[in-house]
Amino acid sequence: MLSLLIISVYTEFIRPFIISLYRILYSLDQKVTFLSINMSLHELSDGILGTNVSLKDIEEAFGGAEFGENVKVTNISDMKGFMSRIALIEPDWKIDTGLPKKFAVKIASQLALMEISKISGKADLEEEKLKKLDENFKVLNNREVDVYNLLTELKIQEIPIIKIYATRKFSESNTLKAFIISEYVENLSNIKMYETIGCETILPIIRGAAAFSAIGETIDINRLNFAGGFDCFQPMISDFVEKTAENAFKIMRRHFSEIYQNKIEDLAKITDLYLNKVKISEIVNIVDHEPVLTHSDLWPSNVMIVENKLHAIIDWQAVSFGSPAQDIGLLIASCLSTKDRREKLDFLLEEYYNTFLKKIEGHEVPYSFEQLKQNYQLMFPALACMILPWIMQSSEHIQDEYLHKNVFPYIFENI
Repeated sequence: MLSLLIISVYTEFIRPFIISLYRILYSLDQKVTFLSINMSLHELSDGILGTNVSLKDIEEAFGGAEFGENVKVTNISDMKGFMSRIALIEPDWKIDTGLPKKFAVKIASQLALMEISKISGKADLEEEKLKKLDENFKVLNNREVDVYNLLTELKIQEIPIIKIYATRKFSESNTLKAFIISEYVENLSNIKMYETIGCETILPIIRGAAAFSAIGETIDINRLNFAGGFDCFQPMISDFVEKTAENAFKIMRRHFSEIYQNKIEDLAKITDLYLNKVKISEIVNIVDHEPVLTHSDLWPSNVMIVENKLHAIIDWQAVSFGSPAQDIGLLIASCLSTKDRREKLDFLLEEYYNTFLKKIEGHEVPYSFEQLKQNYQLMFPALACMILPWIMQSSEHIQDEYLHKNVFPYIFENI
């Protein structure tokens, strides 16, 4: 009884008091070290953008340089992913030491996933699943840091990356506060999920994906221990994608006219088949070649385009060994119009393959061009079905007129 009374008093009085006190102190002095009460990545905390990471943690990453009283923090996450919160920080440096005037901080967190889940109609995620996702998020954050460290060292021309100022990984002694501090890129093109881009823009991305895949054939495999199979990523999002797909078709049935309803039902059946019965990780076995290194999440949201030119490839959490079509297939499915896809497909596949061959010169070639085409043909329907729910979800609150003029034609013409 005594233990229950203590827990009750802490929950009802002490914890709220500590949090309120911290908020008062934080408003007076933004450099107060955060007293961590939250013990997970899926609960709101009192750090930057509701995460566990404080401004003091970021100052320490810059060697203790103080941001000053007028530091500005802006949420620039913009629903661009579900594994992090991204903050734009504009310090008021007390001493001009050549430090960046502004920078981005990507903080590992489930808060974005919680928000997207509410929009998709799956607001009540079980606690046990959230705890498991916490551990997955930690693995994926550390993987991205490892990839940035490797690419910074290798300096491969075809793989542009953002400038990294500092990183912090999860560890046994650091279970809550991990982040990547990078340059802030101005004037980024905001490519919506239902918009297409030209072949000239996508070509450098395809070459970058091929050059990255070639790393898996040319360096000591032990240096790639951080990269898992695609199965390590797929189970984490399968339930979420399935629920999002259900909601997407509800939106389509509600907004599309009667003449499209039969097509919607056909599309729903195909989507169910590929989301629930086709395992992307098995495609390399069907085509009969060894899995290769891939980015595995390469679509417009994960590349930075400035004035129609590739600035950087980002979001490396999902790096894995699998089918080469995971990258080029997802790019083609998510970026190109039907016309460009059909007219330029062979050219784009050849560019990918030729870049791959050039970068692995002197090493054994893991698959033929014909096998690359087979990978693509098997992979494309599955990738298109994965993209569809995200397109509809992102257009949920768009005005009907814009939906009918832009989003719906994209779906039936391009997917």
